[in-house]
Amino acid sequence: MEIDDLQKAWAQYDKKLNENLKLNEQLLRTMNLDKSKKEMNLPFVHELVSLIVAGICMIFVISTTYKFAGNLELLLSGILTSIIIALAFIGAYKKIKILSNIDYHKAPIIDLQRSLLKFDKLYLKCKKIEFILIPVFVLVALPILAMGSKGYDMLEHRDRYLAILISSIVLIYPIVIWFYKRAYSNKLRNANDFISELNELELEE
Repeated sequence: MEIDDLQKAWAQYDKKLNENLKLNEQLLRTMNLDKSKKEMNLPFVHELVSLIVAGICMIFVISTTYKFAGNLELLLSGILTSIIIALAFIGAYKKIKILSNIDYHKAPIIDLQRSLLKFDKLYLKCKKIEFILIPVFVLVALPILAMGSKGYDMLEHRDRYLAILISSIVLIYPIVIWFYKRAYSNKLRNANDFISELNELELEE
């Protein structure tokens, strides 16, 4: 009788232990997925802001270009600037689409990893393009932006144009590199680490 009681007690203890382990695993899963989602909030907000800003800038540049279409140099400046802004708009839209389609709490871990990897590849591709186009954008955008916002003809003051061009490029690159590291690289790495921890837990099971 004592042996039967002991076996029953052990079975109940084992059942409670398994329930606690499952509960802890579920809590760990929820916490890690919440952390991963939180890490990706900043990239999502940045892309959303970038999309809105690009849209506003495009409207401004197109309207200014139309206004000064009689000036060939400003016309070319406006057209080229619009094309670069359009590329930024498309890139931001694609990244937002990927991030907004990620279901952190219902999708399998492997799907989450694939989605983050897909975003990471697109982000790196866009970053390379942006790094190449930064000096080109500053070069072609200064005349149309200066004329549209201040009524200042930058092309008639080439020394000032050159000085602003060089100083802008020198300042923009460190800021962009710092921001990408803080807002993207670190966030992506942290999000992937949280999800990888869950993947290892599932493999152990």
